[in-house]
This record gives sequence, structure tokens and C-alpha cells, in this order.
Amino acid sequence: MAGEVLKYQKEQKDGFYATLTQQVNAYFSTKQLSKKTNSYGVLKAILFLSLFIICYALILNAQGNTLILLSSFSFMGFIQMCLVLNLGHEGVHGSFSKNNTVNQILTYSFDLIGTSGFLWKMRHVYSHHPSPMVPGKDVDIEQSGMLTFQPMEQPPKVFKYQKIYAPILYCLYSLNAIFKRDWTDFFS
Repeated sequence: MAGEVLKYQKEQKDGFYATLTQQVNAYFSTKQLSKKTNSYGVLKAILFLSLFIICYALILNAQGNTLILLSSFSFMGFIQMCLVLNLGHEGVHGSFSKNNTVNQILTYSFDLIGTSGFLWKMRHVYSHHPSPMVPGKDVDIEQSGMLTFQPMEQPPKVFKYQKIYAPILYCLYSLNAIFKRDWTDFFS
């Protein structure tokens, strides 16, 4: 399936996508809402960035205190995921601000945690969005052998417990992205 080109039916003028787009636009217009982020999104951005800086400062000033180091690194892993999956994702889609420079800066949140914002954008926009949840096409569902994002006829028994261990693995996401995923994507 990897070499196979997906072909979709041509959208009809009054088809599902056109109707959905019209209804979404009408909702935003009627409620007088912006399609860009609101004050809650700005507050979230400030909160995540502040918590990241606090964790970083705690790590730098821990003076060898194991409890502070372990708790700060663990919490920082969670905050890194919040940063990239909220702010970075919004930046990649240009949906945080009307100002493209602000959106580009938010895309750099991936680089802040050590992975490539450029590669993530390429994966997400050109693999995931055109073929969401299509095995062999959407690289986002083929991240590792430890989690599954797609139904399987005979899934390995370990996936039964992924709801328990997935949050812990997500705290280690940046290590996987830095040392495995970016290299794989860059050289393929």
C-alpha cells in the first residue's frame, strides 16, 4: 500500500465538506468569534511556557537533589507534550494568530524540546491530514510498536493496557522524536 496513490471522489458543490464548511463559518460569524485562538488559548500558552521555564530553572538549581531533579524532569516531559501538541500544533496550522510570524514562532516549540518543527509539520500536514488513520499512509499512527492508534484483528495483549502506560510513554515522547523519529524521517 505504501506505493499506492489514494484517490478520493471529487467533492460535489453541495457535498458534505462544502456544507460543513458553510455551517462552521456561519457558527463563527453568528457568535462573532475569531477562528484564531481566544483569551483561553493565550492563557494556555502563557501557562505552558511559564511552567516549562519554572521546571527548567528548578533543574538548573537542583544542586544534585534527586527528588527535585526527578520530579522536575517528569513534569517537564508532560509540559513539553502540552507545548508541542497545543502551541506547536496551532502554529503548524497557522491557527493561533492572524500574524504568520507568531504562528511560525510557535512551530519552534518543537525545536525547543529538541525535535524538528519542520519535520513534524511535513509529517502532520502532508501525511496525516491527507490520509488520516490510513495504515501505510498516515505516519502518525505508525509511531512505535508500543502503542496502537488503529484497530487490529489480533492486537498484541500489551495494547490492552496502553491506556495505563501511554501517559508515561508520552512523557518520554521527546526522546523518541529526537533519537529515532526525526532521524528516520530525515533519511527516508
